[in-house]
Amino acid sequence: MSRRRARGPAAGRREVGYVDHFRQRVLQDAIAEALPGYWRRRADTFAAVRNNRCDEVATACRRHAALIERTGLAADVLAELVDELDEAAR
Repeated sequence: MSRRRARGPAAGRREVGYVDHFRQRVLQDAIAEALPGYWRRRADTFAAVRNNRCDEVATACRRHAALIERTGLAADVLAELVDELDEAAR
């Protein structure tokens, strides 16, 4: 049985709602990835596997967190992303 797609104004509103929700989730993920804590948690997850490749990835994640802390990237990126997220929520 094939399902027909709804047409008309209601379908358009659903698509706009989906796109708005998707945009908001992408921005939320970008904010999370701009924070050192995100990379430390990823490092802990990889380290828990306890094999050489995952240990290498864990080290890279920790280095990335340290880089973000040293360069202040989080503050600059975060400010821009929060502005975008506010706009997406309107």
